[in-house]
Amino acid sequence: MGWLAEILPEFPLVIEVRHRSWDDPEAFRFLTDIGVGFCNIDQPRVSYSLPPSSMVTSPVGYVRLHGRNVRDWFRKGAGRDARYNYLYTEPEIKEWISRIKELEENTRELYVITNNHYQGQAVCNALELKKGIEHKRVRVPSTMKTFYSQLR
Repeated sequence: MGWLAEILPEFPLVIEVRHRSWDDPEAFRFLTDIGVGFCNIDQPRVSYSLPPSSMVTSPVGYVRLHGRNVRDWFRKGAGRDARYNYLYTEPEIKEWISRIKELEENTRELYVITNNHYQGQAVCNALELKKGIEHKRVRVPSTMKTFYSQLR
């Protein structure tokens, strides 16, 4: 990773890892030293999963929400759509709003990716996050309101 950061200094680099073993002060110090951002993820929770976080290791903050569909995430034969079929609840969205605001205060730029894309759930949750962060109504396509009553 250090080599990659050296040859691509003009690009902000972020690493996404999913195993709990990365939740280690030495790993975060290493990323900080080489200027690589840490991707704060939300994923199905099992014993070795990295827990949700708001870690900053570079001027770039990054969040990626995969959903928490533990039943299908690890099921043999489950396709992409089954794995990412998850709609975050209001309390789960509020937890992430708090983390995102913390990241926003401690980074120069911040990216938040909702990756629970099946049936537009990522768009729904992205709009909920935007509304909660900005504290104002967000424009919602009428078709989205039809399928997701929480956006009305």
